Amino acid sequence: MLPAVLFNRGNIYNIDYDSTQYEYFQNAYNSLNYFEIKPQQYIVYGNKYVVFMDVETDFKDDGVFKYSFCKPVDNAPDIELDARLYEDSGEGLVHWIINWTTESFTYDHIDFDILIKSLNVKSPSQITLVTGAYLEQEFMPQEMIDNVQSRGVNLLSGDTLRYVLFTDENIRYNKEHFYKARIEQIERKLKPRFRSVCYNRRARPHRILILAHMRSKGYIDSCIHSLGDHAPRGEGNSYSKNEPYFDYLSDDVDYYINHEGFVTPVIGEQDIDLDFNHAPTVFLPHAMNSTLHIVTETVPEVPYNSSFITEKSYKPFLMMQPFIQFGDVNNIEVLRRKGFRTFDRWINHDYDKEPDHKTRMIKFLAELDRLHSMSDEWWSETLIEMLGDLTYNFEQMHKQDKDPFAPACDLIPILTQFKQS
Repeated sequence: MLPAVLFNRGNIYNIDYDSTQYEYFQNAYNSLNYFEIKPQQYIVYGNKYVVFMDVETDFKDDGVFKYSFCKPVDNAPDIELDARLYEDSGEGLVHWIINWTTESFTYDHIDFDILIKSLNVKSPSQITLVTGAYLEQEFMPQEMIDNVQSRGVNLLSGDTLRYVLFTDENIRYNKEHFYKARIEQIERKLKPRFRSVCYNRRARPHRILILAHMRSKGYIDSCIHSLGDHAPRGEGNSYSKNEPYFDYLSDDVDYYINHEGFVTPVIGEQDIDLDFNHAPTVFLPHAMNSTLHIVTETVPEVPYNSSFITEKSYKPFLMMQPFIQFGDVNNIEVLRRKGFRTFDRWINHDYDKEPDHKTRMIKFLAELDRLHSMSDEWWSETLIEMLGDLTYNFEQMHKQDKDPFAPACDLIPILTQFKQS
């Protein structure tokens, strides 16, 4: 076993075995028991070890970058390393795992030259970065991958946001009950109270536009939906301001920009606090009261086209619902590659291949309109036809919950070379 130290805001001496940092590292990177997690003072001098850092907790304060190697931070300090860690890293005894799987490919925020210097590594190969982006050239601009790998830094892809859903005990406890109830509902052709469900915590521009479009078409009231009042609310009308095509939504966009955060008052959940991130929450009563899941992913307006899947895209699988998704280009294809079924017989996901954000939105909205306009009878018959795929995705999610994270396996050859160097 290779010793592993958890950095955790500069404190590498004490381990809180109940901490989120410990639990996350254990589940995400030590599912194969490759590491022996221990405080640094128990590692014999001269031995090699791993230091795990998380960008969100170790590079930021209140969501703001704080170190000199983080862009665009000016006049920031270097990262604080104690004397032994600094010396060990300089002697090639430390391998750094830097986790940023909660984000897409955002390493443009890191100045690698300063990072390499700050960590005092003997070789850049002592650093492994783990991103939430899907690292294949078809789904990621090669120049972005090259920007990391050309410096000799290792780059891996992690999918940890899928597994955050299973921190909700509601999922495990109600698995069999919900599974049977949902199948019975479909087989009996019971009509749900709503056509769709659409979760939106942060009021991002594409989410406001989608809700505004549904409102303008007159079917927003048949959708269980939420919208938080977080930034960037002021940018919510960027589509209608910058793209004349969406001028017809101007009033509806303004309605949602000026609206306070809300949750559709259904089944008593109107008191949900949208300041709190509900990523791990899967509200199964919504699955029983709606048919179509409208996924509004996180970052489709980024200036580069890279595929990024968050927990939002996996919730329809656990809720046994067909879905349509507005997200980054090729997100649907990534889900197919991961082994999920995307209901292509019934849902046209051609928008997924469109690299232009505006055109992708237009295609997405057209398919959303079509699906929302289908009759109750069509949906009843179609859900029966979809039942094989719905159950397959549900079981696939629970199966993959038991599998090791990909980085746990992909790290082994990197760390084997580190141990032997």
